[in-house]
Amino acid sequence: MRSGRGCTPARIGQHWPLFSVCLLAASGLLFAFMAGHYPAWAAAEAARAAGCEGAAGELAVRCWRSAVLQLPAATGPAFLRDVLLAAPPRQAAATATSPSTAAAGLSFSSAYLRLWGGRTAAELHAGQAYRWLTAPLLHTDVRHLAANLALFAALGCQMEVKYGTVRLLAVWLLAAVGGELLSVAAEDPCRQVVGLSGGDFGLLGLFCADALLNFKTVRRPILRCTAIAILLGFLIYTLAVHQGSVSAMTHLGGLLCGLLPSLLVLPRLASERAEAAWPALGGAAVLTWFTVLPAWVYRVRLPAAAEACGAAAEAGAGGSA
Repeated sequence: MRSGRGCTPARIGQHWPLFSVCLLAASGLLFAFMAGHYPAWAAAEAARAAGCEGAAGELAVRCWRSAVLQLPAATGPAFLRDVLLAAPPRQAAATATSPSTAAAGLSFSSAYLRLWGGRTAAELHAGQAYRWLTAPLLHTDVRHLAANLALFAALGCQMEVKYGTVRLLAVWLLAAVGGELLSVAAEDPCRQVVGLSGGDFGLLGLFCADALLNFKTVRRPILRCTAIAILLGFLIYTLAVHQGSVSAMTHLGGLLCGLLPSLLVLPRLASERAEAAWPALGGAAVLTWFTVLPAWVYRVRLPAAAEACGAAAEAGAGGSA
C-alpha cells in the first residue's frame, strides 16, 4: 500500500502553495529589475529623441554626455530603494528641468511597459500572442504592485493549499487571459493594460464559489472574508488613483472566468446532485467564452484597430488592471 502513496493526490488542505509562491517572487523580482533599469532606459530614450544617434564626432560626444547627465543622482539599487520607499527620485541638480525628469519618476511609462510585454492591439495583431501572458506580470508602480500581490497572496495561497497547484493554476490562467479577452472585445483595444488584478479577481471568483458550494470546509470564514474585503478595498482604492486608465472589463472578465471554471474544478462536498450538474454548466460556459471571444477579437477587433493603435501608442495611452 505504501508504494502507491506517491501517486495519490494530497488531501484537501494539505497541498503546497508552489504556484502562489513562484508567481509572487517572479512578479516582485521582475518589478525590481525593471525599476533598477528604468532610469538608464529613460536617459537613452531622451538621447535618441534629441538625435544623438545621428550625430558624429564631438557633437555626438556632447549629446550623449548630456543624456548621461540626465540620469537621476540615484540609479540601480539606490533608485530601486527610492521606488520601494515611494520617495521622490533624487535628480541631479543639472537635470531639474530636463525632459527625462518626468520619465524617471516612480511610474513606468507606457513605452517602457510595452517594451517589457504590455498588451496592446497592435502587437497582438502582429502575432505577439505571448503578451496575453506577460501583461499580467507587469505593474505601473510600487503601489499597483503591492495591492495586486497582497490580494493574490491572501487568495492564492489559501486556495492552493486547499485544492492544489493544478486547479489554482488552471483557474488563474483562464481568469487572466479571459479578462484580457473581454477587455479587448468590449473596451478600446488600443489601450495598453497591465497588472495582475484580472487573475486576482479570478481567484476571488474561485473563493466565492468555494464558499457557496463548500462553506462548511472554509476555515475561519468570517476572518478570511474580512481580510479579503480589506485587501480588495485597498486594490480598488489603488486602481482608482489611475482614474480613467483602469480597465473595468479586465476585472469583470477575470471574476467571471474565475467563477465559471470553479464550477468545473471544485468538488461538491455537500451535494451529490450538484456533483454532475455544475461541472457540465461550468465546462460549457468556459468553452463558449474561449471560442466566441477569441474569434471576435482576432477576426474583427484586432484588424480594425491595427492602424488606429499605432497612433494611440505614440500618444502613450495606457491602463492598469
